Amino acid sequence: IGYANLIFFLILFLFFSFLMALPFLLYKWTMGKIKLNIIFWLSLPVYWIAYETLYNNFDLSMGVIRLGHVLYQYPSIIHFYAYTGQLGGGFIILLINLVVFHLLKNWQSIPKRKSFLKILSVIIISIATLNFLVEINNHTAKHKEKIKVALVQPSFDTYQKTTPEILDERLKQLEKLSLSVKNENVDLI
Repeated sequence: IGYANLIFFLILFLFFSFLMALPFLLYKWTMGKIKLNIIFWLSLPVYWIAYETLYNNFDLSMGVIRLGHVLYQYPSIIHFYAYTGQLGGGFIILLINLVVFHLLKNWQSIPKRKSFLKILSVIIISIATLNFLVEINNHTAKHKEKIKVALVQPSFDTYQKTTPEILDERLKQLEKLSLSVKNENVDLI
């Protein structure tokens, strides 16, 4: 590795490290300036989602390095992503982590801890069960209808420089392929 590459790597490393630390710095600043609990609680998730949005608009970003992707191995518990999207999922994950952190931090000051745990357990189990039932219902409803789909994929030279003429040629090729399967009683091309 040359010195120029090493220096470039170090600059990028420091820049992205600062960028990742920025939501936490802003959260700490908000904690000192604002005394409203709801704004304080929501500030870190909002700052983090703003960071992820900014980061994902960089040319050097890696799309899989997002908080919302941490649950990809457990699709049965992230059905709510259908409604919130990946960024909303990251927001909810952060919010839950903050609530758990503050509960553990202030555990001794919570009166009637046992009844609180029972209520929290009932709420979590109810939400999980409701989510499961809604998804099972949606899953069975979606598979009752069958549709016929045709897939068309032209062969393009990916190394060919893109010009307006090339794009027109590709569009005509896609149109020709789509029209060739149009008369085969397909519902979706």
